[in-house]
Amino acid sequence: MSCALTQGYTLDCRDNVGGVKEVYITELVNLTAPTVSSGTVTTITMHTGTQFWKYQLEKETASLVEHIQTNDANGTIHYEQALDFSVRKLQANWRNEIRLLAQNRLVVIVLDRNGKYWLCGMNNGIELQNSDTLTGKAMGDFNGYQLKFKGKEEQPMPQVVLSSFDTLLSPAA
Repeated sequence: MSCALTQGYTLDCRDNVGGVKEVYITELVNLTAPTVSSGTVTTITMHTGTQFWKYQLEKETASLVEHIQTNDANGTIHYEQALDFSVRKLQANWRNEIRLLAQNRLVVIVLDRNGKYWLCGMNNGIELQNSDTLTGKAMGDFNGYQLKFKGKEEQPMPQVVLSSFDTLLSPAA
């Protein structure tokens, strides 16, 4: 059988936390094929003059979920990625940037609160599906933008293991 299981799962130390710390976003067209081996990205090459943009996030304001989707009748399987995060303060520059996010197919690298990086939208892109602009009602309410991204891929999101992210954050030469 070509789909034979390869391992079990054993409970280990409780040293895990939830949440997203940062996201890195670029347009899908900026990437050439990343090098992926056994579910791990070890190299990301970008077209000249392009880069990832870093978004720092407040704790407990972002989440990444990947849903496995199967269809018994068709014998198919795919993976849906959902990334949600908030950006504080209503500002004209963010209004404009959110419009650009909505117009593009994107690739996103997510840094979780355990220090692991995950690549979303590697082949098909991930897209801004919904954005809410909120003023809040009470003085202590949230004021800003809530962004919801969705993507569909043939494979689960790979973990990104690069020696340095600095090269992704400045325009490729």
